[in-house]
Amino acid sequence: MTVRLARRSTMVAMLVLVLGATLQTSVSSARSSGFKQRFAPVNAAIRADGNAVGAALQAASKQTDAQLAIAFASLATRTANLTTRLDNLAAPAKYAPAKRRLTSALLAGAKDLLAIAKAAQAHDANAARTATTRLVADSARIRSTRLALAGKLGLP
Repeated sequence: MTVRLARRSTMVAMLVLVLGATLQTSVSSARSSGFKQRFAPVNAAIRADGNAVGAALQAASKQTDAQLAIAFASLATRTANLTTRLDNLAAPAKYAPAKRRLTSALLAGAKDLLAIAKAAQAHDANAARTATTRLVADSARIRSTRLALAGKLGLP
């Protein structure tokens, strides 16, 4: 009788371990799925923001300094808002480092956009050129970090 009880206890313990591991995997999967759903619209907004920045850079030579200052200040605000939206998303541990890198890259891009706006307002072509060069580098970092995180989540 004692042997049966010991076997039953062992089987129950093993069952509890297996169920616990399965439950943990399910919870982790649900968290990842929830993060994917919350990140998807932010990801789309980051892509749209990048397209808007590209269009603004292409149109810059046809605009006055005042128009550039307004356009790039608006883009800086938009990018800063995206940074806040992304920062407010709770990410599972396996996505947290990628999310931090993307948040950091977006913040750098927002600062570059603001520097371009300020340079245009001050009619400082050299400062605008320097900020634009930084923006191009930071845009590449935004794109690569966004693609890396989106790819892990199965998003475009």
